[in-house]
Amino acid sequence: MTKPAQSASVPFNSRRAGVFAAGVLLAGGIAAWSLTRATAAETPKPAAAAAAPKVTVAVVEEKLLADYVEITGHVEAAETVELR
Repeated sequence: MTKPAQSASVPFNSRRAGVFAAGVLLAGGIAAWSLTRATAAETPKPAAAAAAPKVTVAVVEEKLLADYVEITGHVEAAETVELR
């Protein structure tokens, strides 16, 4: 029994998938390119050197701080035992 001769050409479905993938990649590339062009057009140009704003300066004060917190509350045991 002889085997049928295999075709050297690519099946139609594989070609269609390849063309589809190439189209998707091309469309994605065009979308990315147009997005970068749009954002580049919207980017504002740097203005001429502006005058420096006036700033208030204060001297640093060194103080000793107590490391505690005073909290008012109610504490009650979750369980109790009666001793007799």
